[in-house]
Amino acid sequence: MVAEFRDTAARLRACEDALGAAARVPSPAPGGPPLAGRPLTPGPPTLRSQSDAHRVADRGEPRISVRLKARHLLILIAKRFLISAVLTLAVPLIGRVGLMGGGLILLPVLVSWIFFLASLILLLVRPRTNGADFYEYGVDVKSGFIKRKVQFIWYYQIVESPSYVRTFGTYFTNTASLGLRYNEAGASSTAYVELSGIGNPNEVREIGRYVESRTFPERHPIRGPWT
Repeated sequence: MVAEFRDTAARLRACEDALGAAARVPSPAPGGPPLAGRPLTPGPPTLRSQSDAHRVADRGEPRISVRLKARHLLILIAKRFLISAVLTLAVPLIGRVGLMGGGLILLPVLVSWIFFLASLILLLVRPRTNGADFYEYGVDVKSGFIKRKVQFIWYYQIVESPSYVRTFGTYFTNTASLGLRYNEAGASSTAYVELSGIGNPNEVREIGRYVESRTFPERHPIRGPWT
C-alpha cells in the first residue's frame, strides 16, 4: 500500500511545473493563433477615478478654445437692415394714405434703425464674449456681456451625443453651432445650451466628435435626490 504512494511528491511537482508553463503561454484567441503584439498602454485616468482617489475634481488640460464667429451675425444684421429699409420706403405711402399722422409715421422707422445700429454693436461685442473652452474633463461655456454667464459642464453630465445645428441662414455665413444637453440640479432635470456659430461645419463636427469621445469614458451613474 505504501509503495503505491512513493512517487506522490514527484507527481505533485510535475503538476506544478505543468501549471506554471501553461500560465506563461498566452491563451489563444477563439478560432485563431495565439495573441501577439506590443502591450497596450493605459490611457489617462478618468475624472471619476481621480475624484474617488483624491476627493478633488480637476478640469484637466485645455484642449480647444472657440469663439463666436462674427460672420455668424451677418444674417441677423441683414434682416434688421431690410426691415428698416422697407419701413423707410413705406413712409411716403403711409403718409399719402393717411393711416398715421405727424410724428407717428416716423416712430416705427426710428425704432427699426435703432435696432439695426444696436446689431452693429453686437457684431463687435459678441465674438469677444461668447465662446467655449474645452478641457480634458469638461467645457467652460461663456456668454453675455451686460448679463455675463460662465458655466462649466463636466462631460459626464452630458446625457446625449452633441447636436450639430445648422439653419438656412448659416449656409451663407458658412458657420454651424453645437448643442449640448446635460444634467443639472442633482440629475433631476436636464438643460440645453447651444454654442452658436463657433466655426465652419467641418470644425464643429470635429469638436462634436471630441466631446462625444470624452463623454462616454467619463460617464458614470448620476444619482438623483431619491436614489
